[in-house]
Amino acid sequence: MLTNIVNDAIRTDPDVIIAGDFNTTEEGIEELATAIGMRVMVPPGQDGQGTTHANNRYDYFLISPDLADEEALTSRIVTWTGNDLEMAKKVSDHLPVVSRFRADQRYKDR
Repeated sequence: MLTNIVNDAIRTDPDVIIAGDFNTTEEGIEELATAIGMRVMVPPGQDGQGTTHANNRYDYFLISPDLADEEALTSRIVTWTGNDLEMAKKVSDHLPVVSRFRADQRYKDR
């Protein structure tokens, strides 16, 4: 079913993003992405960094191949220290995951 949704979205526009809390392992998210024809945006240099305060990595950006090849720039997990960390824990049990994409007109597909 998810494969059908992704394929329908890609037919409409080749730049597709699925983002969220997947509650699965890094191996599991790679398997899911491959199964539905997407790619995982991996935050470089943040191996072992979780996306929750309990240090689990559950939050991901899955992106279509076209988006990965043309517009995707980088992804990172935002971490906090000191008073900011205490405030962040009050706001959510998850850390923000920020991804950057090119948005110039020359990368517009449709």
